[in-house]
Amino acid sequence: MTRQDDDRDLAAAFSELRREEEQQCPPFAPMRSQRNVVHRRSFVAVAAAIGIAVAFLAAWIGLRAPRGPVPSIAEWRSPTTFLLETPGREVLAGPSELHRSILDLPASNQGRDPS
Repeated sequence: MTRQDDDRDLAAAFSELRREEEQQCPPFAPMRSQRNVVHRRSFVAVAAAIGIAVAFLAAWIGLRAPRGPVPSIAEWRSPTTFLLETPGREVLAGPSELHRSILDLPASNQGRDPS
């Protein structure tokens, strides 16, 4: 046998196999349309759920009792300003003076053991 004969036999075997598989498989179009129906139904269900949630949220926001007067932005104070008040800040607060010593600063650790 030559190489061309081998190729023809192989091509014939594959075409026979393809025909057998085509006979066993269901048609593609009905499967595709069935998937589209399921996909459309799930899409409609998700869209309806989102619409209901948005409507509920809009009603909840609209029906809330109005709050008191809103304070000015100039009056706002950060709730974490105490974190900026670190120990030893008075030492670093301003430029040191030549006649001033660190020993002159008020001791905030009175009563503590130096060890």
